[in-house]
Amino acid sequence: MTRKEGFLIIAMIDRESALGRACQKKQKDNVFYGSASFYTVPQVTEWLCEAGFEPPSVCQAVFENGVRGVKQGCGEGGFVVLKAQKQSK
Repeated sequence: MTRKEGFLIIAMIDRESALGRACQKKQKDNVFYGSASFYTVPQVTEWLCEAGFEPPSVCQAVFENGVRGVKQGCGEGGFVVLKAQKQSK
């Protein structure tokens, strides 16, 4: 449960990213990823909205081309952070 004006932060590896695909390939043989579930940003966004949150703000990092830093949105970076706030009633 979040506080009235609190936020929910979700950090994840995007299933559709190069990093996500690589982690899924290693899943059977990797102790860390063996029990992991990988999801897409649209899936998680949908679940958040269904649970009564505003559409989240999204940023990404860990880019395939070695670029460092954080960028708004998703689709290029393997590591994604979503920040969602409960809808006000």
